[in-house]
Parts: sequence; C-alpha cells; structure tokens
Amino acid sequence: MTTPKIQTNPSFIRESDDVTLTCVTKCSALREGTELHFSFYRNGRTVRGLNVSDTYRVRSSQLEDSGNYTCEVRTVSDTVRKISDELYIQIRDLFSRPKIQTGPYSIHEGDAMIVTCHTRLNPLRAGTELHYTFYRDGRTVRGYNVSDTYRVRSSQLEDSGNYTCEVRTTSDTVKKNSNTLHIQIQGDPEILTLELLFKVTLCSKQQVYHRPTSYTHLRPVPGQCPLLPKAK
Repeated sequence: MTTPKIQTNPSFIRESDDVTLTCVTKCSALREGTELHFSFYRNGRTVRGLNVSDTYRVRSSQLEDSGNYTCEVRTVSDTVRKISDELYIQIRDLFSRPKIQTGPYSIHEGDAMIVTCHTRLNPLRAGTELHYTFYRDGRTVRGYNVSDTYRVRSSQLEDSGNYTCEVRTTSDTVKKNSNTLHIQIQGDPEILTLELLFKVTLCSKQQVYHRPTSYTHLRPVPGQCPLLPKAK
C-alpha cells in the first residue's frame, strides 16, 4: 500500500463547523482485497483508534480541536504499518471574545445606563445569529436575546456591581464570556448638594437636625454643630 495522506474537508474551518478527515491510501493491484485498519492522531495523541473506516469526523469543532494531525494505516495482521505526514488544522474563531462596555462612564442615580456586549463575527459567517445575556455579580439581569445591549432607564445605587455578558450561537454549540466590568452608581449630586446646604444652614443656627422625610416638618435635635467661620 502507498504511504497514506491525510486530507480535510472543508479546508477553511471555523468554530462549530463539522470537519471530516480522510486517510487516503491505495493497495497494490495484487492486494486490492486486503483489509486495512486506520487510526488518527492529534499532536501525537490518539483521537480515534483502529477502525476499518478511513475517515474521522469532528462534529461542531472547537478551537481546542486545532493541531497537527496524522493518520496510520496497518494490515489486520499488523505486519505492515504506514504513517502519513502531519497536516496542521486550525479552527478559527466564529466570533471574537466579547467585551463589555458601558456609557456614560460616570453614572449617577436616576441616569439612564446602557451596557453593551461587543463582539465581532468572522466575515465569512456574518449572517450567523448570536444571542446575548447579561449578569451582575454572577446573577442574570437579562436573559438571552438578540440585542447586544442591556438598558436601565433610571439607575439606582443597587445597580452597582460586577457586570459580565455571554454570547452564544442559537444552536448553543459556541459560547464565550466577556471580561468583568465594575460599574459604580454615584449618589445624585443634586441631593448631595441640597443635604450639604441644608446642614450648613441649620448648623449656622447652632442646632443639629435629622434629615427630614419632608421639608414641611423639621425636628431639631440638641447637639453641637461644627464650628463655622465667622463672617468678617
């Protein structure tokens, strides 16, 4: 028999593609009825043991299926063995690892918050439908959806946390997680300013007040205010 040659179909492979490897050899005309067994290896490790089939199939290929492949052919009696040359097979990204982003960068209570899960499809698979989901501190805040954005109309302090997003194909054969982005919601600056002015005004009268639940009823509390600079 001739030295085997390993071939692949398709030749250009992306994540989730089905791949077929074939170990091609020919017996001499006088030995055409000889039974042969085939095995396949990736980076020197067996991925499929001896079998009468000269093909090895990878269903829904992943990046880790990349590597140097060889095949071996031997007779049933194991008296003749031949190994192919290496064939490097690279599985390419279907889409890039997602990156989570937010806008605006400084978010205060009451502001609208938009979180985006950005990824890029392989140009040859530009029509692939992707689904996105968002998490805060490991808990789902929005389930899978075709939209790559998560919106909070009026953000609150409890919306602060560590955000991540996940992207997957509709068949769920490829999924990828983003980096972690910490989002801190700041207190409303107008409320903070009013509280400060309110405290300074009341303390100028040498009385301390609890923050009122409404501005129509103020309850003085005995105590000392910080010393305020005297007007000159």
